[in-house]
Amino acid sequence: MISLEGAVDVLTIGSKVFVYHVDAVKDSYLPELQEVITEVVDDYKQEEAKSLAKSTAQKVLDKLLENLKIGRSVDDSLTLAATEHGLEIKESEPFSRQGKRMEPFTSLQGGENIFNLTKESPVAEKVFEGQEGYYVIALKNISPAAMEDFNNKKKDIEAEEEQAKLKLDDAN
Repeated sequence: MISLEGAVDVLTIGSKVFVYHVDAVKDSYLPELQEVITEVVDDYKQEEAKSLAKSTAQKVLDKLLENLKIGRSVDDSLTLAATEHGLEIKESEPFSRQGKRMEPFTSLQGGENIFNLTKESPVAEKVFEGQEGYYVIALKNISPAAMEDFNNKKKDIEAEEEQAKLKLDDAN
């Protein structure tokens, strides 16, 4: 049997390159069920709970969309759907594309989808998974952009660009 201990090699996967060094080699073994039964049962329960949570979130979304189709408001539709499944409604603080976001908007998928919602289409058509569970995303309100802040920042950026141009001209 050849020992790999102390071996060094380079592994390329796509455009990434990994250098690895084998510090120690252990023989593999298959543990007895009694050694891992608690972990196996806990993992199974966790997967079942996750599946049930996703299924419940999908039912809430379906009920919400159904209520919207018959003319109920987003707030009423969401309240009815959540209450039917014994769930609470959590609202995020108002935020912008550049501002701090809370779950599930911190994920790229959930974060980008929220900005596709409109008053005419106020509910995301799918359930999103976050670190704390599954989410149904509905738009409650749209606030106009703070143009004063934008205009002030725009002036600052324009001034910085002008300074950079002057420095470049001086260097030439």
